[in-house]
Amino acid sequence: MSDAFISYSRKDIDWVRDMVRSLEAEGFSVHWDRNVPPGKTWDDVLARELQSAKACIVVWSANSVNSDWVKEEATIAKDSGKYLPVQIGPELPPLGFRRIQAADLTHWRINAACPQWRLLIAATAHLVRGAAQPEPAPPLPPPEGRDISGRRQPLKAVPDRHNFPTLIAVGFALSAAAIIYWTVDLKRPPAAPSPLMRSAAPANKLTLTIDRDPPNVAVTVDGNPVPGASIELTPGAHELVGVAPGYYGEVSHFALSGTASESVKIALDAKVLPPLEEIERFLKLADAPLLSEMQLSSITERTLHAALEATLLRQSGRSAEAERLARDVDVLIGSGDQRASVVRFLINGIQAGHFSRSQLSPPLLAASDAGDAMATLFVAVAYRGSISDAAVSPADPQFQNYCRFLRSSARQGWPGVATVFWRRDHCTE
Repeated sequence: MSDAFISYSRKDIDWVRDMVRSLEAEGFSVHWDRNVPPGKTWDDVLARELQSAKACIVVWSANSVNSDWVKEEATIAKDSGKYLPVQIGPELPPLGFRRIQAADLTHWRINAACPQWRLLIAATAHLVRGAAQPEPAPPLPPPEGRDISGRRQPLKAVPDRHNFPTLIAVGFALSAAAIIYWTVDLKRPPAAPSPLMRSAAPANKLTLTIDRDPPNVAVTVDGNPVPGASIELTPGAHELVGVAPGYYGEVSHFALSGTASESVKIALDAKVLPPLEEIERFLKLADAPLLSEMQLSSITERTLHAALEATLLRQSGRSAEAERLARDVDVLIGSGDQRASVVRFLINGIQAGHFSRSQLSPPLLAASDAGDAMATLFVAVAYRGSISDAAVSPADPQFQNYCRFLRSSARQGWPGVATVFWRRDHCTE
């Protein structure tokens, strides 16, 4: 039996995953449909968990307001006095669910100090523990940072320089199994009043000053662009993203204390292209059945290292770290970081056991068009991986595209690698 049951649309799974982690950090056990045991049916498990949970948090969004099974779960929760609504967008809950004020977490961003989050935590504690006035849990400590070499570094509130986790991703395939809602006649106890979610006064604002190196770093904090030198933030956890052409993008998760002003320096490292020896070593390790920390440390270029580190995390069962890295790479891709798209391609290829054209993504192709020689080389590799060695023919359009992208990569500044591939496969003009 779990403390809280989460009802949501699977289209909001990334947002809900962060909420589940944060609820667990607050001390609650949580059931959501990602942890249905193997061999059990969705309807049996979900019906039992919803009935036994002490609180049901219903996540209302543009996706869930039109979901019949979310509305059915919300009805059961409301009738049994365990309904706690959360709103993550401008869409109001469906008719029949608007009399109880929802906690507005549209701009929550995993901020443990957010007033609306604290109200949700207090209401959940009231249902789970029976406390009349539950004590708010303290803000979550800032997660530790990671530089691209794999060394773990504690992030400071006022760092001199961050090597933030960057260009790292783990390709997870979300389950495509259909969710079949159950048809059972649950015995519903008399409705009990659900705790109201009341508005709270906004928290005091802090000034975060950002020092950029290089000066043209495009910075966003909690998804909001920061064109100037500073931004006003509330105390608690935040996410900072820095991207600049010609540099490795970086993501940082940090926490602000209650002081009036704080500062952070974001210093990006310039992108490099590794030598042929490192590319060949990377490709051998990508095919290895198991990776070791020593093998990982032999790859120093950040893009290649990141792809292998994601593989090592997956192999070692460190799923929480893997999920965070997956989210960070998606943030970087969304921010326009070219090398993040290369990392995604490499991780997907390593997981699949081969590289192919089907793994090419619009961001990767855009990075190639913009002149990133590494992106262009791996576009070529995708074309080559789609051709059987026995079927290689100079007249094959895919082989011609392979050679064309190799030529482009050489012209974009990586002839030491692209030309060797060209000669090995006997490309011609």
